Amino acid sequence: MPAAFYYWNNLLVSKSIIMRNSKLPTATALLVLGISSVALCCCYGIPGRLTGGIALFLYRRDKRVYDKNKGGYSNFDNLKTGRMLSILGITLPPLCLMYLLSIHYL
Repeated sequence: MPAAFYYWNNLLVSKSIIMRNSKLPTATALLVLGISSVALCCCYGIPGRLTGGIALFLYRRDKRVYDKNKGGYSNFDNLKTGRMLSILGITLPPLCLMYLLSIHYL
């Protein structure tokens, strides 16, 4: 076999190893925003809903990147966890607000 074939084959193998270890662009930011949306849900709901909405927007963008190359990224679990926390941070503020109103008026 010619030397160029071995070089090209090794180049493809090394690129697949590099792509397998790459991380999604905003998965860590999504995780931080999801955690902060849950933590801020007791502040009358506005900061928690805002950070949760931003996190869901980032999730949708990173999910499109992940769907193009499913085996190439190593931190998809952070993406899923951040999505679940942001959904929780969006749904908890109305419940906290109803709880605060029920304490105040009942």
